[in-house]
Amino acid sequence: CEAEFKKFVARRYNNDINELNTQWWSTFWSHNYRSFDDVEIPTPLGEQSIHGLNIDFKRFATYQTIDFMKNEIAAIREACPDLPVTTNMMGTYDGLNYWELGEEIDIASWDSYPKWHSPDHETDLVHASFCHDFYRSLKGRSFLLMESAPGCVNWKEVNTLKRPGLDTLQGLQTIAH
Repeated sequence: CEAEFKKFVARRYNNDINELNTQWWSTFWSHNYRSFDDVEIPTPLGEQSIHGLNIDFKRFATYQTIDFMKNEIAAIREACPDLPVTTNMMGTYDGLNYWELGEEIDIASWDSYPKWHSPDHETDLVHASFCHDFYRSLKGRSFLLMESAPGCVNWKEVNTLKRPGLDTLQGLQTIAH
């Protein structure tokens, strides 16, 4: 991954390490790079304070994900040319650029798991509405709600049972958007 990231940033900055240093404003952080071999992926054990490094790593993650998706889509298209393709997207996750992923898929879809009975549940409802609208905007048409849960999930800190009618409410909210 790191070797491919080094190649990615080298291409992005025209194989000019000075251009990378200028664009990342690395002098401000007293961290000028001497070569692309010095560039490392951002990790808790390494560099995380250079904003250009962080955003370029997110760009790289999107690039790699799209490259993988294109290979998967090609295999699907070969077997079933008329089958629409999609992928699970996750709310406002910022690790990938969903606008770029949206260009490669036929239908936008996402996974919605609002915290219905949290103290801040109104914010969660607004966030779900925002996400519905966002995913509709990716293709300019209806989207799929790929995942939701009629009951508890195994990954929340606290799992409260849904009150009667909340599944219907969530379904109607999705359809409304």
